[in-house]
Amino acid sequence: MSEILRRIEELLTPILSQASVELVDVTYEKGPGGFVLGITLDKQGGITLDDCEHWSHKIEGLLDKEGFLSQHYSLEVSSPGLYRPLKRAGDYERFKGQRVSVRLYAAQNGQKNFHGTLLGIRGEKIVISDENSLEREFPIDQVSKANLDPVVEI
Repeated sequence: MSEILRRIEELLTPILSQASVELVDVTYEKGPGGFVLGITLDKQGGITLDDCEHWSHKIEGLLDKEGFLSQHYSLEVSSPGLYRPLKRAGDYERFKGQRVSVRLYAAQNGQKNFHGTLLGIRGEKIVISDENSLEREFPIDQVSKANLDPVVEI
């Protein structure tokens, strides 16, 4: 995590926590129209469009006051959606029993992408039961991306 993202997370986490809102993710990337600061939030019952608007104004004011970002940027505040990213060790415990998708930086036995049921975390490893009911462990530092992967029936 870059220093800027770490500082933004440190600034926002206590303020959001007081309002029972979780900071799921912070991204800062160069897009076609300039830099985009993405803030993903969640709370019990989910984040609404009104929540996004409220927190967008509040966060923008805090960031402008602190002066963390010297170049012009667009702020995007959003909910994590159905395919919520799993970023922290606590996420892997919280979402035990849910279907997940895990992508590794380097292949394990020729495979980088795994799907299955999240069993939790053991030490520094994520544990899933894959689609063949085989238990698989992945070191957290080898996971490039993990997210919920619900089966949506129509």
